Formats: sequence, C-alpha cells, structure tokens
Amino acid sequence: MLELTLEPLRTGNIALHDLNDNLFLTGEYALGIITYEELIQLEQQGSDLEWKLVTMPTHPAEPDLSHHYVLDGMWAIPASSTESDAAWELIRFFMSDQTAKWSYRSVYGFSSLTAYTSMGQSTSDIEAFYKLRPAYRTSPVPSTIFELLNEAIEQAITGNASAEQALAEIAKKEIQ
Repeated sequence: MLELTLEPLRTGNIALHDLNDNLFLTGEYALGIITYEELIQLEQQGSDLEWKLVTMPTHPAEPDLSHHYVLDGMWAIPASSTESDAAWELIRFFMSDQTAKWSYRSVYGFSSLTAYTSMGQSTSDIEAFYKLRPAYRTSPVPSTIFELLNEAIEQAITGNASAEQALAEIAKKEIQ
C-alpha cells in the first residue's frame, strides 16, 4: 500500500496535514479533514469559499459509530474520595445550562449539551459533530508503531529509502 501511495504523496496529489499550509482553507483542495481550530479559521477568514461539514465515512454495519470521534477530557470521582459530594456538585455545575451558555464554542470546542449547538448567523452546519457516537475499541497496534511508520513514510517520500527499505527499518526497530 505504501508503494502505491508514494507517487501521489511526492506529487502533492495526496497531502499530509500541515497546520501551516492547509490547502483546503486556502481553497486549493476540494476536501479536507479539519480540526476545530481550523473550523474557526474557516469561519473567520471571510472568504467566498462555499463549504459544508460532514461526518467522516462510517462502516455500513455501524453507521452511527466512528473511530474519528474523540472525547477530550472527562471527569471522574475516585471511589476513595473523601469529598465525593463536593465533586458531584462541581460536575453538576460543569454540566449545567449556565456553564454551557458561558463556554459554548469556547477554545475547547462545542458544548456536550445539544441545546447549545446553534451556530447563530454562521453559515456552517455543526450537525456533523453530533451525529455519530464514538466507537470504543482499543488498537492492538502499539502507538510507537505509528511514529515509526510516519518516519518511514517521510524517508520514502523524500527518496532516502524505498518503500520496502522503509518498512524493513520499521520491523528492525520494533524488534529491538
């Protein structure tokens, strides 16, 4: 698979995400997988670019689940806590309507309370952010493999190694 993608990667027909050079935000690419921060940029740039948010593709057997959906930040109260009542009050406060009004569309993203998801005058449609549920599966692949794979892809793209050599190097490093 790496061998098949090397030429499109080298020629720029497939672009790896670069925060400093997002060709979707500049209108040069027709499709982009963007972050919340990039959504804010897109809304604020005031360009004539016509765009719409959609969900990531899903598997037909699980159309309401996505591996691309990430919950960032959760609260937990340890069973051994001596202040569990106070902790519950704090969680209730964080999940309250008032807090949702204050923090709606903050730098951290959208509210988990769907009553506060209106975009107001904005032209974008954030329904895509609330359509799917996270698919809870752990990866059998150690996270270090992804770092090694990124290094190997970079070596192959720049021509410092063939796809076969780059993948062999991953295998050698993983065995060590």
